[in-house]
Amino acid sequence: GIVKAERISDLDQIPYPAWDMVNNPFSDTLFPGEKYGKGELAATLITSRGCPMTPPCSFCGNIHQIPVRFRSVENIIGELKALTMLGVRYFRFEDDCFTIHPQFETLCNQMSKLIIKYKAHTRSDLIVQKPQRARMMFDSGCEEFSLGVESADDDVLFLNNKRETVAIHKKAISILKNAGLRVKAYFIMGLPGETDKTLGLNKQFVIDTQIDKWTVSTFCPYPGCAVYQSPGKFGIEILNKDFSKWWNFCIEGYNHQIIGQDHRRMWTRYKEFYDFMAKKEWRKNEICQKESI
Repeated sequence: GIVKAERISDLDQIPYPAWDMVNNPFSDTLFPGEKYGKGELAATLITSRGCPMTPPCSFCGNIHQIPVRFRSVENIIGELKALTMLGVRYFRFEDDCFTIHPQFETLCNQMSKLIIKYKAHTRSDLIVQKPQRARMMFDSGCEEFSLGVESADDDVLFLNNKRETVAIHKKAISILKNAGLRVKAYFIMGLPGETDKTLGLNKQFVIDTQIDKWTVSTFCPYPGCAVYQSPGKFGIEILNKDFSKWWNFCIEGYNHQIIGQDHRRMWTRYKEFYDFMAKKEWRKNEICQKESI
């Protein structure tokens, strides 16, 4: 059957991972990221559980968001120190919104003493609301920061309850770049409301912002998210409930269809955007090089 436990309220009571019980617990591809080759050994951490945005984005399957639970700064720094003793100095924080810790400034100050490198992610609007935190992160060892852009179509963002706009995404990217950080953008293709217009807007957004890194995933209406609960409300029809096929990087086609659109055209749109990103012809430095030849 299904056994449900109460949420853990005091995250400091959870012991650090038993790294010694896992063969090769650290990764040399984690810090560069998917598609970006190998680098220094890195480990993952999470300083909080949950997201303050309620109701959540339509595609979010995390039903345990409110209230957000936080680890203490002492507990977080303790884990980082334990990992540095094992030779790991590169980290990826997996928090939904890394920048919302109630003692964020203290956390950054303490991390700056450890001489580490890390990357993390949050919402664009949180960066715009408190832009000074970008510089705090840079000073504490952050090299790369990721944003869930999802789509450069305001209509899609609105329909999916993202509560951010394309203008906010662009401003957040500018703030992070000005602080000296690499910026990674996450896109989701196949979201409710997407059209061929969305594809063009996505391409132009990438050209305009010149993001440093990217991931293009495929929308999957995971159980727990609003689209799964009410697909018709979002103009979606779920085609395949074989959960063994459900993943946010589908390779055989979507498990859903936007009502009124051809499923094959939806998949072609995804592949066109992915290929556009992979060819990197949108990078201005490469465009300049071609024009000078």
